[in-house]
Amino acid sequence: SKMKKILNALLVITILISFTLIANAQKDKFNEGKITYDITYPGMDLDQNTMAMMPSDATLYVKKDMSRMEMKMGMGSLISISNAKDGSSVTLMDMMGNKMALKVTKDDLKKEKEKMGKPEVKITDETKEIAGYKCTKAIVTMTINKEKQTFNVWFTKDAEARNTAN
Repeated sequence: SKMKKILNALLVITILISFTLIANAQKDKFNEGKITYDITYPGMDLDQNTMAMMPSDATLYVKKDMSRMEMKMGMGSLISISNAKDGSSVTLMDMMGNKMALKVTKDDLKKEKEKMGKPEVKITDETKEIAGYKCTKAIVTMTINKEKQTFNVWFTKDAEARNTAN
């Protein structure tokens, strides 16, 4: 169904952005700032109305152990606040006037990761410059709601952040 596709896509976006935070916390090359992500949906076979509801970008704010990710879309907004010290997060959703809050502990996250299984990550030789950083393309395959899904992710080791999504 259309709503299932939208919810799966939102889940995937959140997971992929949280992957970008996974780094060696001791290096702390990037512990304060703002990152804006462009979001595209190649190969997702979404019609024009569905695309209008999907987020086209996400903004991540990082300050030491805390991070805040914001996404706005046609049907509302999603804000996720994460604490690296205790591995917890709170996600606030406002979807078509329905407001929801979801608190996740480090243990909850661990259980969800176990359900999904470990993502398969293939790092390619393909590189390009993004925001002044040399980035490498990785192909990530993961199982979401019992369906295998594959995504392209660009990453750099030159702008590391603390792992606020554990």
